[in-house]
Amino acid sequence: MSYYQRTLYQSQLQYGEQAEWTAAAYNNISSIQYVQGNYAKALEYLQKALEIDKVVLGVQHPHVASNYNNIGSVYRNQGNYTQALEYHQKALEIQKAVLGDQHIDVAAIYNIIGGGCYAQGDYAQALECHQNAIEIFKTVLGEHHPDTNALQEFIDYLNLLIYE
Repeated sequence: MSYYQRTLYQSQLQYGEQAEWTAAAYNNISSIQYVQGNYAKALEYLQKALEIDKVVLGVQHPHVASNYNNIGSVYRNQGNYTQALEYHQKALEIQKAVLGDQHIDVAAIYNIIGGGCYAQGDYAQALECHQNAIEIFKTVLGEHHPDTNALQEFIDYLNLLIYE
């Protein structure tokens, strides 16, 4: 039994199935499974963490958004872009509701969604997502921040793909 599995087991014994840090333990175990390429197991643990966090923290909480985002990432790495987009969109909706439209975490999810669209060859949708992200970057990080500059270069590249 690994450290994380022991932690999960002990937290369930002490605090019950709905303990917030039990969800964190599930997330930690899912990370290990993900890195090892065991995507089905990673999804199983992420779904458990999501359900616990929804009950313990409520459906409009950043941890719930993070769970949705992590599930989307697993689906994206499996090449299931439709399913990935569904989960990333849920994460985006929660982050915008909780953090507002101009938060860096919102920009990060726009970038993730844009990357998925790009991978599918939907360059126009990718461009739209990355443009949403860069507006936030410019506001939060400034126009001369390295992340803003890197994203602008990618947007310029997308514009070349679309319009030339």
